[in-house]
Amino acid sequence: MNNGHNKPVRPELLAEKLAAAARMEDVRLAEQLEKEPRLGELLRAIQWFSFQPGGLAKLSNDVVEECPDRILTVAMKKAGPPGRDGQWTLEQALIAWRSEWNGPCHYRGNSQLTEMDRRLCHFDPTLREFLEPEGGKIEPSLDCGFDAWLGFYFDGELTADKVNRGIGCDKTNIFHGLRRFNHGYFKSEAVKTAAGRLASYMYDLCTLPNMSMEIGPTWFPDVIPVLLDFLDRHAARERLTIAETEVSKVIADVLDDTWETNGLGRISGDTGFGKTEKLKAECRAYPGRWRMVEAPLGDSLSDLIRAVGEEALGMAFPLGRLRPEDRQKVEFVLRNMRPGVVIDEAHRLCPQQFNRNSVAERYDWVRWAIVDHKLPCVLSVTFQTDKGETTEQRESRFVKTTGFNMEQFTRRIGREVSLPNVLSRADFMAVGRHHCGNLKKSTFDKLVNTAMASPGGLGVFGRVKLRAARLAERRGSHEVAWQDFNDAIAMEPGIPAKAHSLAVESPGCAIQAKPAEPSRKQRKTPAETVRELFPGRSQTDLSVSRIPSGCSEGLLTAPVLEAV
Repeated sequence: MNNGHNKPVRPELLAEKLAAAARMEDVRLAEQLEKEPRLGELLRAIQWFSFQPGGLAKLSNDVVEECPDRILTVAMKKAGPPGRDGQWTLEQALIAWRSEWNGPCHYRGNSQLTEMDRRLCHFDPTLREFLEPEGGKIEPSLDCGFDAWLGFYFDGELTADKVNRGIGCDKTNIFHGLRRFNHGYFKSEAVKTAAGRLASYMYDLCTLPNMSMEIGPTWFPDVIPVLLDFLDRHAARERLTIAETEVSKVIADVLDDTWETNGLGRISGDTGFGKTEKLKAECRAYPGRWRMVEAPLGDSLSDLIRAVGEEALGMAFPLGRLRPEDRQKVEFVLRNMRPGVVIDEAHRLCPQQFNRNSVAERYDWVRWAIVDHKLPCVLSVTFQTDKGETTEQRESRFVKTTGFNMEQFTRRIGREVSLPNVLSRADFMAVGRHHCGNLKKSTFDKLVNTAMASPGGLGVFGRVKLRAARLAERRGSHEVAWQDFNDAIAMEPGIPAKAHSLAVESPGCAIQAKPAEPSRKQRKTPAETVRELFPGRSQTDLSVSRIPSGCSEGLLTAPVLEAV
């Protein structure tokens, strides 16, 4: 559908364009950004879409398919909306024709037109090669193919009154054109033109200097507000991919606060509570604001800078050691393109292997390249680091060993939150409904109970859903049955079979995500069993010979809970 530009936008080009506006070398762009700050967010979002699967061609097609009613040319806006029958009047058509026409034109090589020429042009109005506008070629807003027809039958000074009276025109052919080249024809050509040119336009918007963002091209003058509205709808769709829990609300609040203040935030929490998935969803929802990177393992600063450049900014580096110019390029893009940066697994910023001469290069680089340049930054920290110690323990051990002044970094943190280490049953049910909302109640309850008892926490829902789909595929079915979910739940590691049917607390109670219980519970003593079943009676009073009639020996054993 789209034959426009589809290569990724190099972030260096966008950074240079924004830097020129900041230096007031591009005064027009600087004024536009001051008037509408969201234009910078739009440019960063286009750059992010350009290195996603499908690139700008996919973005262009999505915009055209989602907003066809808003694609209007300058001529269509001048002519106004059609009537109830979807057609323009003759007066409206004349306005559109006059605006789109390249004329005045003449027939190449002949000043007089033969009747055969007129017939050919009437039935095939794509004869642009026979026409030349005076003063050289002019790029039209639409390649509608009616210039030839207009050149033969239309005078730029023609009025509706003259047409109706047949003065100085071919009235019959003018009304033929009114039926063919009406609003519907212009609309289809406008959509086709936008589909073919929008990707190239967005690429140029991010890379070419002195390109106006106040009004779009003649073939789509409202393109900027349409793209901004598309970003809003994109954000709403992406945020729906994650169930809303107390944890997700806290994370969204920290991101919003940090973005507004251009500050540094830190989020600490256990695994299995949806922290990383929520951060990813927020960064996908607002690519013009946030870019996410996972801090790589090890202590290499070059690995961190490479990850920021490749994962967050869409840059490409040759294999091998990161060159000094590549590091400078990443820092230049950060300073001038000014995205917010979310660093997941940020506890890896603290060195893992160190001695008294070690330096916290990663902390220093994040502080200098991001925080001190007033770029919004959020660190996502796991309570327990890769080596089994908490983040605070590792940082404390590093400070004691090296004498590093950690306060240079921590005092810049403007918002710090520790996520709750418990989730309510309502949160588990919200995530479960998001993944598997069409399950029958007994299976759904079993799935929620399993997630609450599993060390994997909220991650159980996604695993069970994928496993159930694979089981259905092995059966040769395209539909996942409830039994597939039951089998998938039973395969969840570390969960005893009886745990799936254990009674749970009321929906309002907070349930702590606890480790898996042992596969065999400790048996109750006979005395404990007697006290449970017959309060106030002793074990000797309930010997086998003295069991009241109607009772069986089975009462003397602990009750067994059957799986649902």
